[in-house]
Amino acid sequence: LFLLPLSRYNRSKLEKRPCVTCVSAVLHVQKLWRSKVKACKRAVQQCHDNSSLHDQPNTEINADFVDYFEDTFIGRVIRNNRRRAPRFSVNMWNCFSRLDEELPRTNNSSEGWNRAIKNSARENPSIYESIADLRIEQHSNLILAEQLEAGVVKTRKRIKYEMLNEQLQQLASNFYLLPRDIYFKKARALFNF
Repeated sequence: LFLLPLSRYNRSKLEKRPCVTCVSAVLHVQKLWRSKVKACKRAVQQCHDNSSLHDQPNTEINADFVDYFEDTFIGRVIRNNRRRAPRFSVNMWNCFSRLDEELPRTNNSSEGWNRAIKNSARENPSIYESIADLRIEQHSNLILAEQLEAGVVKTRKRIKYEMLNEQLQQLASNFYLLPRDIYFKKARALFNF
């Protein structure tokens, strides 16, 4: 809908244009909305009629994802039930051993350091300015290390991440004790999927 003052010029243009009333526009939107709702209801009903998608690993819905995961992380199955080498080795991305050693599972600390360097450094610096920026960053890291050794500064994680770490460590310690299906059900419940 156009909200323009109806001057003589605008009136002549409006008379030449096909007019659509507000009611017909609302009815058109209502018809589109109803067709979308019906399509969504059919899709939901079809999902309820079929068995769970988690029980069907090779459906069309997630076949592309399974192919990607196999190629990238675990390797595709080839002859004699062997697997081709994946793009990223299992040792690179598997965090199971890091849980026992209480090591971080992500590289967030290095990402934070890179962001701090980016924010403290200048754009297009000369070599001398870069060296000065690195000296300042090294000095601040040394001060932080001394404070951590003295116990003045304590690194704190959010409570939800501390609880998640505890639950993950408990789950990993039960890996050899639980049957696989129960273990993976608990892992899915832990990550809400």
